[in-house]
Amino acid sequence: GGGCSGHDMGEEATGHGHSHGQDQSSEGHAKGCGHSHGQGRSSEGRGGGKGCGQSHSTGDTGCQRGGGCHFPVNATAKPAADQKCKLQELEKGRFGCESDDGKQKVFLLNAETRQRWTVRSLASMIAEESVGPHEAETIRTVLDVEGICCPSEIPLIERILLPLPGVVSLAINVPAKTTTVIHNPTLTRPADLVLALNDASLDARLRRGAPPDTDRKLPPAHLCLALVLWLISIGAVAKDNVSELEYLRFCALGAVVLAAPKVALKAWGALKRGVLDVNGLTTLAVAGAIAIDEYFEAAAVVVLLGLSEWLQHQATAKARHAIGAILELRPEGAELLSGEILSVEDVPVGSTVVVRPGAKVPLDGVVTRGESSVDCAALTGESVPVSKGVGDEVAAGTVNQAGFLEIQTTTTAENSTVAQLVRLVEQAQTQRSASEVLVDRFAKVYTPIVVLFAALLATVPWAVDPDNARDYFYMALTLLVVACPCALVISTPITYVCTLSVAARHNILVKGGAHLEQLGKMRTLAVDKTGTLTEGRFKLQAIEISDPAYNRGAFLQLVASVENCAAHPMAVDLVAAARREGVSLLDGQSISKLDTLPGEGIAAEVGGRTVLIGNRRLAARVGWEVTVDLTHTQANGEGGDAPAGGFGADWEQAGATVTWVGMEGQLIGIFAVMDAPRAEASETVGRLRELGVKLVMLTGDNKGAAAAVASAVGIEDARASLLPGMKVDMVQELKAGAGKGGVGMVGDGINDAPALAAADVGIAMGAAGAAMAMETADVLLMDSDLRKLALGVELGHLASLKIKQNIAISLVTKVAVLIATVAGFAFLGLAVVVDVGSMLAVTLNGMTVLSKSPPPRPKHRAGCAAHGDVSCGQRPATA
Repeated sequence: GGGCSGHDMGEEATGHGHSHGQDQSSEGHAKGCGHSHGQGRSSEGRGGGKGCGQSHSTGDTGCQRGGGCHFPVNATAKPAADQKCKLQELEKGRFGCESDDGKQKVFLLNAETRQRWTVRSLASMIAEESVGPHEAETIRTVLDVEGICCPSEIPLIERILLPLPGVVSLAINVPAKTTTVIHNPTLTRPADLVLALNDASLDARLRRGAPPDTDRKLPPAHLCLALVLWLISIGAVAKDNVSELEYLRFCALGAVVLAAPKVALKAWGALKRGVLDVNGLTTLAVAGAIAIDEYFEAAAVVVLLGLSEWLQHQATAKARHAIGAILELRPEGAELLSGEILSVEDVPVGSTVVVRPGAKVPLDGVVTRGESSVDCAALTGESVPVSKGVGDEVAAGTVNQAGFLEIQTTTTAENSTVAQLVRLVEQAQTQRSASEVLVDRFAKVYTPIVVLFAALLATVPWAVDPDNARDYFYMALTLLVVACPCALVISTPITYVCTLSVAARHNILVKGGAHLEQLGKMRTLAVDKTGTLTEGRFKLQAIEISDPAYNRGAFLQLVASVENCAAHPMAVDLVAAARREGVSLLDGQSISKLDTLPGEGIAAEVGGRTVLIGNRRLAARVGWEVTVDLTHTQANGEGGDAPAGGFGADWEQAGATVTWVGMEGQLIGIFAVMDAPRAEASETVGRLRELGVKLVMLTGDNKGAAAAVASAVGIEDARASLLPGMKVDMVQELKAGAGKGGVGMVGDGINDAPALAAADVGIAMGAAGAAMAMETADVLLMDSDLRKLALGVELGHLASLKIKQNIAISLVTKVAVLIATVAGFAFLGLAVVVDVGSMLAVTLNGMTVLSKSPPPRPKHRAGCAAHGDVSCGQRPATA
């Protein structure tokens, strides 16, 4: 039913009706709250489940436990009294309850559920069985799981959480020690996830806000004491000279008693669910060593394992801090106009919030009062604060510098720009690459084979060679340690997590290790021209009018008024150019029916007459003349003198973008704009060429403009006059000839979305705030510094190199110890040292990526963009 939900363990009561005290809860009653239960008589089973399952109106509840089930079977009718039934296996592998007459059955979704108390209305249980938890409303819960020491815990966590009712999917980040679960909270609450993991001694807790600071300068006290006892036990080796020293070996047993329980509890939690992980292997090795009186070896295994976990935790702290710095971009509180402070999640769209100097903007919105400069560096990488006033949009996570702002919110906290960015960063950490999957498959085969071999060595010799059976048993214990593939399986994710973190720190968002791997493999890169290789700011160069009825002012008024309703990159600059010349725009009501002509331009109704504005392809289609007298050419002061030559042809050869304007089928005139190459474009192209990447420019602009930009930046292959669909065909053609090397595509993520999707890796330029770019691209360059493109490719290459090194380190050390063990030269302590050493080696090697520095930003100089000159390559502070 849809009634009340009381609270449990002192949490706040929610829903309709009565609240309940500690350990007193009632859930699922429709139209009025059910009776409260006395302390220790919760309907969720605390205190034995007494008082469970009372029937009220039409929304009856039930209580389930392993021993039985007590609830009304018919939730749609008014029952005279509760009916009881026995929880049993109704079908093979399916547990549930059956009504007295046998006509109605309710199944639990899995056998795990029968071991835990749950309370649910019968109606919701039937709905769960019929539609399944995947179709219900889900939430996303992030758990900090400190018990994750290596990827061998992944199967255990999956075995624990995936069978729970309503759990749709989960993603596990080993280096960050987090688990993200998508689930239906009405079937499994976030607290249930924590309880289930902690039942396996995984030390889980709900993530609230920023990641917890779990760094420890020293190992835990019990581990330090165990280490001291183990070191003291070394003195027993001198027992031949001093017999009393023999008793020191019992100090090693003390070390085992101190260090082993945590490992044994985790091993038991995994074994209960059919998982043999590193803790299980370690526990078996320790027990076996004690059984043959090798106390020192037993202590060495458990103490060194504990130390390795602590050392790895310390080693990965840098990576976790890098991730945490990104997550902290998300604001937590918002101040309303009334002065009330709310969590950003509780602020509805349309609210007015106050942002004081030095505070973060809590939500995306529009400034309604005040002026200030806003620091967008954390979100977009822009080093110069951006001026904001009434009517300007601001993004959550940016920082108000000096003034007082009132902002009307336009999104919820969940849908804000910074929330999307943080969500993408979190998701990227858990995406698995092809290399990770391959390594995991190898580990799943390697470990069982070695364990089986160890089992044979530990048992068979007692029957065939009893005299040497003890030596074989000891060899088997060593193999159990060798069987743990921790170094191998951590080698790939630790490198990817570190690389993704350093990329995000430099405003490059890669959506997971798979895309990072593709960046490293990429050998061909298709590049859009406008806004990628060029500034994306068009300067009006010249106007040529063929219709004597129009002068410069009238021509600009017509063009700017239509362009003011359009959304392509040139429109904003044309409108600005007209306004600088004092031209007023037509009334917006006189312009109607604006249509986009794909690959050609736009069409609009102005005062009832059709106006066409577009490129040479449009001009050819409508039959406009392409050669006329130049007597009406009018140069614009922004661009200098108009070039001489045929109507528009020489402008195109000079690198300008030429646009035709006509009304009612008659040509009025043309104009030329130029978009200068970015200052860093040539440097970026050179660096990409050094990295072995071939560049191909794809543009819808004319051949002359394409050739001019390509020559300026150093690209040899330029393909012009392409429709959006033709760009996709070109990407497919490049992929067909690329061989094993991948093909990338970089553009704005909006107009080039189809081509980005067609490439092996799609890269969106200047994607901050562009929702479509965040959805379509695999790699997001959050600012417009083109050198970040080269840095992203470098990081992909570096990650691939580190992964190859780590896999080599892991395999070589494992094979060496395996051979030494079989040959009889290795001992248990050495196997542990090598295992710990190799795991730390691959961790530290992967973390060297964190020291990668971004390229220096170009310095401002006199006359730079901040002062109106685009040659510096920096956007103006008011952009």
